[in-house]
Amino acid sequence: MDFFLVDVKSITPSVPFEQVDKTQVEKLADSILECNGLLKPLVLQPTGPESYVVINGNKEYYAALQARAKDPRKAEMVNAFVIAPKTKG
Repeated sequence: MDFFLVDVKSITPSVPFEQVDKTQVEKLADSILECNGLLKPLVLQPTGPESYVVINGNKEYYAALQARAKDPRKAEMVNAFVIAPKTKG
């Protein structure tokens, strides 16, 4: 598992937005802007070259999207642990 800064636009959630608490997402988005980033990194798995799916942190992902909508320059990238795909061997 490696630590990266990942562009929010290259991430796909694994849980629909309807299943997350909108109030928590909004509060977390404000926190992201205030702290200049996520305090709890996302856990992602690559789905292609520069594309990822959320393994853990869907609420944080949606908050990052909301923060990016409020201030694109401050919330373009998110902290993430990227799990390397399993290799057959």
